[in-house]
Amino acid sequence: MKCYEELKKRFDEGFKETKDDPDVIVYKRKRYTLTFWKMMLLKLHEDLKVRCMEMEIQETISLNHEIELGKKLEAYKIKCQGLSAELERKEMELENQLVGFDQEHESYRTRCIGMEEKIKGLIEEGIVVFDRETSAQERICYLEEAIKKMETNERERLTELEARLSKVEEENATLRALQNQVSSEKTCRDMDARVYAANEVHLTRTETSPNSTFTSSCKPSSVQVKFDGVHVSGIIHIVFIYSSCQQSGAKDYFASAAGQQVGWLRKCSRTPSSENLALVRQEDGARPSTTGIVEIDSIVKIDSEEEIVDISDRCI
Repeated sequence: MKCYEELKKRFDEGFKETKDDPDVIVYKRKRYTLTFWKMMLLKLHEDLKVRCMEMEIQETISLNHEIELGKKLEAYKIKCQGLSAELERKEMELENQLVGFDQEHESYRTRCIGMEEKIKGLIEEGIVVFDRETSAQERICYLEEAIKKMETNERERLTELEARLSKVEEENATLRALQNQVSSEKTCRDMDARVYAANEVHLTRTETSPNSTFTSSCKPSSVQVKFDGVHVSGIIHIVFIYSSCQQSGAKDYFASAAGQQVGWLRKCSRTPSSENLALVRQEDGARPSTTGIVEIDSIVKIDSEEEIVDISDRCI
């Protein structure tokens, strides 16, 4: 288009400036017109060739694209066939599931009907239970009031029984005291009898042999006492522990029944004589027991110079 405009411009300007004959001018115009169209045709031919080449290239590209599209189409067809088969399989599965769902729906419907009937029955039972609970609550209230009354009566009865029990315990304590007193008297009498018998035996032996010979090494065999059938000689350590003696005004006796406390002091010397035997009586009078426990400790100690027989009683 640019070339055409330039040629036209030059053609108009050339003919305006020329001063030739009109025929020459017509001729020149025709020649220039032919030249112009020739150039235009050449230009158009070149443009067409270029466009043809471009179209061929586009055609090649289109063919390649068509081939690719054909391949894709085949792939899509294959995929579509697979999807169709899958769709048919899914349709079958859905139909089977639908049949199963229909059956479950029917079973659930049947169960719902049964549950409705059970619920109705439970509602009726609940009404009955509510009535029973109401009556039971009323009965509980009545029983609570009755229990409170019974507790009050039982407390009064318990107080009365406790008072009676305290009286009975006091009576029992008095009876126990009397029983212990009687047993203490019996025990004291038995002990007095045994000690008295032992003293009688000892006094008899010492009186029958007043001129016996005593040496510095006096043996404890000269003092022999028998308690409860057991013959004891030598060092005697006899303990009567915790014998009760609770009688009011009772006397503790040891070695005599007259209530005299007797201690023997027998002194052994190198010159034996009847004076070596001394009997010492100590008048203590009656000693009432304070706690009712009597402890008698009989100890015989032997020394090289002298022989001491010390018998004492304690009332604890």
